Amino acid sequence: MARHKLPHIAAVLAAAFLLAMATACSDPFSYTLPPDVSKWATHKRLHKTIENLPEPERTRMTDFVARLSADPPKSLPPRTIRDAINAQIEYEMDRTIAKAEAIAEAERVRCANRFALDKIEQYVDLRVVKMSFEKAKPDTPETIRLSLQLRNRGPAPLTHVAGKLTFEQGGKTIFEIGFKHEGKLGPGDALSFDRGIVYDPIQEAHRLMAEAIEADGLIAVWHPDMAAFADGTTYEIKPIPPLAET
Repeated sequence: MARHKLPHIAAVLAAAFLLAMATACSDPFSYTLPPDVSKWATHKRLHKTIENLPEPERTRMTDFVARLSADPPKSLPPRTIRDAINAQIEYEMDRTIAKAEAIAEAERVRCANRFALDKIEQYVDLRVVKMSFEKAKPDTPETIRLSLQLRNRGPAPLTHVAGKLTFEQGGKTIFEIGFKHEGKLGPGDALSFDRGIVYDPIQEAHRLMAEAIEADGLIAVWHPDMAAFADGTTYEIKPIPPLAET
């Protein structure tokens, strides 16, 4: 009688084994990723397995594959889809934290810049007191002549100032020049500067400046970058750090 039961027992064990194998194969989270990342983009079984994932795991796994495919690592330790999804979650969390930190740092710099700009505009005055377009003479070419005045309105001697002047017509900037001065300028004192720009008719900006000067329609705007004083106080406009990529 026992002999008659052996085929039946073997059949049951075989069915149980096949069921176990089918259950393992039907779990997409247990699928081991192919070791060659460069072939992931065209690996049919990998993409078919990813399609069987629920959301949001499917999207995370798709992002993981795209990220590593764009910059394949030299070696990839054996890992399952479950491991990859966990790695993607950690990656996304790190990115979120980095972006939040970058946003906070950018806002901190903006606040510091607003404070510095207010102080520079309060203590340092640079203005264009006269603009003229001088016609050519036997010994000099046509020249755009700028008369500048720098005044220290601060409580301590000014030692260093830098920035730029933009020249605008109708709200549009048509030309700009850098400005930098080093040397002590006492409180309440002023310095005058003469800046000549040799006129080049080929340059559209020069033509527009000359026409605007003659029409009395050119406006100069001072954009300070920094100012330093003899008492050690320095105000500086710093660049806004870039935000973390999304």
